[in-house]
Amino acid sequence: MSLTVRPVRGRRDLDAFLSLPARLDGAHPAFRTGLREDLLDALSDDNPLWAEGRGERELFLAWRGETPVARVLAHAHLASNLRHGEPEVGFFGCLACPDEPATLAALLDTATAWHRARGRTRLRGPYDLTITGCIGVVTAGFERPASFSQSWSAPHLPRLLEQYGMTVAYTATTLRCDDLSIVDEQSMLGPKQRAWLTEPGVTLRTFRMDRFEADMFAATDLLNRSFSDNWGFVPMSEDEVRFIAAPMKRVVRPELTVFLELHGRAVGVGLFLPDFNEVFARMGGRLWPLGWATFLWHQRKVRAAVAQFIATDPTLQDKGVMRIIVAELVKNLKGAGFTSLDGTWIGDSNAKSLRTAESVGMREKHRLAVYQST
Repeated sequence: MSLTVRPVRGRRDLDAFLSLPARLDGAHPAFRTGLREDLLDALSDDNPLWAEGRGERELFLAWRGETPVARVLAHAHLASNLRHGEPEVGFFGCLACPDEPATLAALLDTATAWHRARGRTRLRGPYDLTITGCIGVVTAGFERPASFSQSWSAPHLPRLLEQYGMTVAYTATTLRCDDLSIVDEQSMLGPKQRAWLTEPGVTLRTFRMDRFEADMFAATDLLNRSFSDNWGFVPMSEDEVRFIAAPMKRVVRPELTVFLELHGRAVGVGLFLPDFNEVFARMGGRLWPLGWATFLWHQRKVRAAVAQFIATDPTLQDKGVMRIIVAELVKNLKGAGFTSLDGTWIGDSNAKSLRTAESVGMREKHRLAVYQST
């Protein structure tokens, strides 16, 4: 039966797009579904990423007769193109495809044609949706499920992308510590860190829910400045912060975010969250109609945490600030009953962050690769 690729139109198509990964890969032991509503919100017009000409997107499904068999998102983050001087780059993401070279080729040919019609000639991805989210396909560690804010993809995808003619543009790693009890957080504090903590005006504190928005803006300001020179990074705008802050307020654990302040000004932050993927699996990836009750019941029972980001004031990045934050967070994790720690991806060129992760007993979990057309 012939294959056709066409844009998602209407509720039936959208439902097929959202459901496809579970149908294709659900039998794999490491497959875990994310929260359907999270992806739906990210792709909606409510996301400021798509507002005021900042970005654009089109969802595509490959059909064999009346059956959807593969999907891809073609999208552009125009702020990234401008910041990095790459007007020719268009992204793809949300890739789900069976082990069929012709099907992948049809998907990416369609995404390429969509970008070319808008003046972009190089395809890069997967990006779900920007550099601050999940990127890449897994190239090693397929047997390990993704935690919250991590990617997982089928083992055949790297081979299909290379057969299509794409090459690796960037590599990254996710890491995991299976047993936090073996980590001695005090040993992370050397003379430099201990001296810092005795300085007048230096304080450590957790997230304050009574000033939630102010703390969110302080954290993302540090993120924007700390990650400014990282590959592909684009600072988050105020309305993007507000967009993610609303759902985060319902799930943030104050003790899992630590600020280091100097005379009342935040100079470092670490933001960790529980591994909600454990709960999403129980919910079938859906909040409605009854998933919300499952979430409320089980979220406090999660004993795995995921490091979202650690950021420090660029003027203090050689002062040992990051280790102070990590040590405090490990102490808080243990005190709250968490037993393991995962991390979102770290670029392989970011040697300092990789060393910090290894100091907490974290070891490689997944290898990731971002591909691009030549």
